Amino acid sequence: MFVLKDNQREKIFMKNYMKKNICFGLVFMMLFIVQGHITTYALENSKVSNSIAITSQPTAVTGKIGDKVEFSIGASGTNLKYQWQYIIKGQNSWKNFDNGNASTMKKVLGESFDDLKVRVVITDGNGNSVTSDTVTVTLVKAPVITSQPTAVTGKIGDKVEFSIGASGTNLKYQWQYIIKGQNSWKNFDNGNASTMKKVLGESFDDLKVRVVITDGNGNSVTSNTVNVTLIKSEDWELPIM
Repeated sequence: MFVLKDNQREKIFMKNYMKKNICFGLVFMMLFIVQGHITTYALENSKVSNSIAITSQPTAVTGKIGDKVEFSIGASGTNLKYQWQYIIKGQNSWKNFDNGNASTMKKVLGESFDDLKVRVVITDGNGNSVTSDTVTVTLVKAPVITSQPTAVTGKIGDKVEFSIGASGTNLKYQWQYIIKGQNSWKNFDNGNASTMKKVLGESFDDLKVRVVITDGNGNSVTSNTVNVTLIKSEDWELPIM
């Protein structure tokens, strides 16, 4: 029978021990490297996501031409810079607003704001950035006059009609007049429809007439001004031959 000597047993033991230690060391090193990568990745992503925090998003805007509106965002972070951007209806590329470099941006609505898309990009001092929600501008347009009233000519007692055509939602009408020699507009009684019927009287002589149309959103438009020409008896009676 083959018997190992003590020194041979010791060598084999040390050899196996070294192998185990080397394997353990390699495993530990790999774990350390992997953990290092995971930690670095987590820190970097934590830096990106936590460096800027949006605390309140911008909200949609609705208004009519000429209204003053405000876009606003709340954010926390260091050395924050803002750039408000927009996309015009029918286009697909973001453009920068002039003077849109603060957390709040004020604008006066114009025709170009119709269905405008708006957002803001926030960048901090480390170059990290975050983009807000996209909001829409709804431009409430005034009623559209499709046919203007026409001048009226007639004699006392004639029945005449003033009429206008318009498109819009929940339209309300107010016919108005200025008496000859005066300069302030007054409302007609019962002049609250698209068509107004009147019987000509002496007071209609050289009367100026118009109509103001208002929709359900408070937008209004005013018609052209037309004149009433009153034909007096001496103008229309045949001369005596």
